[in-house]
Amino acid sequence: MEHRRGCCSESQLKKEIKKLKARENSRRKFRNIRHALDKGLQTKGLARIDILHGETDEPYSVGPDPKLWGGPWKSVTDPIQIANHVIAANKRQYSQARHTPFGSDPLLSLLGFKADQLEVDQLLQGSFKHSLLPPNLFPKTNAILKTLSDPPLCMAL
Repeated sequence: MEHRRGCCSESQLKKEIKKLKARENSRRKFRNIRHALDKGLQTKGLARIDILHGETDEPYSVGPDPKLWGGPWKSVTDPIQIANHVIAANKRQYSQARHTPFGSDPLLSLLGFKADQLEVDQLLQGSFKHSLLPPNLFPKTNAILKTLSDPPLCMAL
């Protein structure tokens, strides 16, 4: 082996490799121990959530809005109540678009809830008749629809 200035000798390299292997072996053993100890905790799922401590324990939509809440919080551990609060939070989260132009009429009826109407295919193929759109749409909404109906630049060449 050719010895260069600044490089380790072959025996030093062997020692370093041996140390690295020992550290990796130790790390693997500790990871296995941690996994075995935490195994029971990982299979239990959600065991507690914190909710607003207000006049009602009902999830938001009946109770106060968590984003605006300035009062105390409390923990819920009953699985049925946890499920009710999580379902309410998911409904809220996944319904955020309902007040946008694409989540309400007239575009909702025109394009469909799942964007599965014929007009969507026409829009993406560039054959959509923009005259079908109501005249009172926001200019930005019209711009988005126009952009969607334009062919990609790479295909226009």
